[in-house]
Amino acid sequence: MYARPILRLNAQGKRGAPLRIEFRYKDMKKEWTIAKIDPSRWNPTKNEVRGDRMLNLRIQDVITRFDSAINQKLNNQEPIDV
Repeated sequence: MYARPILRLNAQGKRGAPLRIEFRYKDMKKEWTIAKIDPSRWNPTKNEVRGDRMLNLRIQDVITRFDSAINQKLNNQEPIDV
């Protein structure tokens, strides 16, 4: 189980490239677009946006909420649907 931010350069448009959060659990995968950014602002080694603290906090918040939802379902022995 993991979640990570990904910048999709292959889908780049006039407003920038979509910044997505990729969620994976076993064989399931889901991606959510949370913003469009200029690719020059993306730091791939740190997985964060340069100069935008609020967006970086939003990325971490989405990942944290995903992790807690998965852990809650595992603790309650509920089926997991990503």
